[in-house]
Amino acid sequence: MLSFDDDFTALPAQPKRPHAPPPPVRPPVGVLASPRLAREPLHDLDAEQQAPQNGFRRVRVEDKRVINGQADVNQLVPFKYKWAWDKYLAGCANHWMPQEVNMQRDIELWKNPSGLTDDERLIVKRNLGFFVTADSLAANNIVLGTYRHITAPECRQYLLRQAFEEAIHTHAYQYIVESLGLDQAEIFNAYHEVKSIRDKDQFLIPFIETLTNPNFRTGTMEADQELLKSLIVFSCIMEGLFFYVGFVQILAMGRQNKMTGASEQYQYILRDESMHCQQIGIDPLFDKADNPFPWMAEMIDLKKEKNFFETRVIEYQTGGALSWD
Repeated sequence: MLSFDDDFTALPAQPKRPHAPPPPVRPPVGVLASPRLAREPLHDLDAEQQAPQNGFRRVRVEDKRVINGQADVNQLVPFKYKWAWDKYLAGCANHWMPQEVNMQRDIELWKNPSGLTDDERLIVKRNLGFFVTADSLAANNIVLGTYRHITAPECRQYLLRQAFEEAIHTHAYQYIVESLGLDQAEIFNAYHEVKSIRDKDQFLIPFIETLTNPNFRTGTMEADQELLKSLIVFSCIMEGLFFYVGFVQILAMGRQNKMTGASEQYQYILRDESMHCQQIGIDPLFDKADNPFPWMAEMIDLKKEKNFFETRVIEYQTGGALSWD
């Protein structure tokens, strides 16, 4: 115990220690340090040379592959598949929303007891009964199945845009159902209760389940072929056949000046789906075949600058593409 009677002169003198510099202030995670606080100029840090020491390497174009790639899927550039990025940009430029289409004429026609025949009303309800869930199946196939097997980020970017478009299409069908005051339970359960609709969906579901199976992996010839088969089924058979049959029904009514609002929405959906069908790049086998509905070609070539039946401005583009001249 310390006593005031102790002889302090006997204690050896302790050398003075210099004050240690304060520890460097580290910015929070995700916040870049100010260059003024850096001990070395940023260009002297040799980050690219240090990356291999940490087990990383900058992505090179030759490292990228659509499937079975090993490059970082989080790095969008450098582009290898420019066509995928171009399709993404084209999809963004074609953006539209269902509420922008005026449904007033359709509502008046549907409420008029003599506006449509019983057969025409059945066509509308059966058609919507198929589509209200069909685009959800297509979206699920993309986000839960196809997306995780694609290893090129620019291709993934377009798939995300396509999935969003499928959501817009589902929104459009719901908007038509709501506008016409249809029985939503009847329409949305048609894929369970109407055999012709259920048969189509039952044909498609196994191809979704293959890709969503957590044990499914690409990398073998057999597995890669299963992935390609699913892409062909959804792009060519579902969107290129099942969807087009449904589009013709409503678009034909629009040509007769009936259900013009629904027809307008189907035209924009048709344009989106036509782009989806082109994504796998397969050459047509029957390019000389005659189209039984030649007027459908005009629908596919629908331009954005379309006046929504005198209700909207002609300059309809997304903000990034809008010209103010």
